[in-house]
Amino acid sequence: MYDLREHKELISQLVSEANQNDENWRWSVKSVGKKKARIFWEYLEYCGQKEPYFSIVLENTGDGCWITAKNEHGETMNSEIVEDKELPYLNTPLAEAITMMVHAIRNTAHACY
Repeated sequence: MYDLREHKELISQLVSEANQNDENWRWSVKSVGKKKARIFWEYLEYCGQKEPYFSIVLENTGDGCWITAKNEHGETMNSEIVEDKELPYLNTPLAEAITMMVHAIRNTAHACY
């Protein structure tokens, strides 16, 4: 099974880039576990959100694995197939999928908040 901890450096680098490109609010990695990474965005804390974090979640589908970007309410913002045994041509390498999820979080945050 896949493990986000093996990509902690990539996640940290991508979040650091988001932080450098945001003049108003701080971004940081709160935690990286095997199946979930939490990304802090200072603006959500400023707005009084109880959980001021976006998350990247690996989900076992039984036939493979999906990666999902979720907002502070746990709602799906974006997702990608990392592995699907029935549709292998749709598979995305995990590092590429992580990059897509962090970019989706950053772009959605700037567009919606």
